[in-house]
Amino acid sequence: MCREFGLRKDADEFVDLKAPACGSWQCPECAPRRKRALIAMVLDGRGTRFVTFTLRRSPGASPDKAADFLMLSWDVFLKWLRRHHKGHEVEALSVVEMTKQGWPHLHVALRMPYTSQAILKKKWEQLTGSHQVKIKLIRQASKVAYYFAKYIGKAPARFGKHKRYFMTRKWLLNWTRAEKHRPLLGEARWYRVDGTIIEAAHMLVSQAHWPDVISERHTRLWKPGHWPERAYGL
Repeated sequence: MCREFGLRKDADEFVDLKAPACGSWQCPECAPRRKRALIAMVLDGRGTRFVTFTLRRSPGASPDKAADFLMLSWDVFLKWLRRHHKGHEVEALSVVEMTKQGWPHLHVALRMPYTSQAILKKKWEQLTGSHQVKIKLIRQASKVAYYFAKYIGKAPARFGKHKRYFMTRKWLLNWTRAEKHRPLLGEARWYRVDGTIIEAAHMLVSQAHWPDVISERHTRLWKPGHWPERAYGL
């Protein structure tokens, strides 16, 4: 769950208080945001194939051990796929999902040249002993969103210490990340404030700061001499 303490950025004209997001897939506030971000990453990669890799269950094996074997097999499979298409682009975004029996399987969006399903099945069976490989040709980006919204309707599963999803280095095409702000010499930095946002806001308001509640998890306190126009009723 998201934490209750806030962060304070003490600038010359205002103080910012924010409740940091926990980023957990189990959090009712963060999980929908993470799902939307994951589907956006899939769309940004403009995949041409949607492939599902499944393992055959073996007696005595645990889901975590099966996940170890699945990830190792996928790593070897991807290296083989790049050698098979030498000189061509092969990029992927992979998502781990749990079956109804609690077993891991892998959904992969691939951006690569045409490869027949028979070849993929044969290689996967050589590596894992399982021939369960489903492949769909994707011609429209909307279909990519449909497939991933369908298969990732719930939070991606996590087995052991493996990530829920991972991608190759050049999968994202147009993704832009906000640059980290580095405070200049003498510029105010971020500080942790004990207690909740309401308690911190009450403390600062008592010092004649004017509060501007932007959202339930974000409060901006304007200092005297820098109040916004609405503070004057304009």
